Amino acid sequence: RLLSTHRVIVVNFDGVKSMVTFVAKQIFGHLYVTLGAKTFFERIHFKNISPGLQAIIKLGIQDAINGQSIPA
Repeated sequence: RLLSTHRVIVVNFDGVKSMVTFVAKQIFGHLYVTLGAKTFFERIHFKNISPGLQAIIKLGIQDAINGQSIPA
């Protein structure tokens, strides 16, 4: 919904300590697959994100790319 009304979405991870890969896949993997790499990185920006969370999101995106099912 936000993507239809905002050019760029900033996801602020302030206070987020961890995230499971499954959640990263469901949120960011789905967006990555739907939008494509170029558009994803142009429109989805991360703020206050730790290196650990970055790694989890990368794993979630990789799982989505590898074709594991993502519920609609």
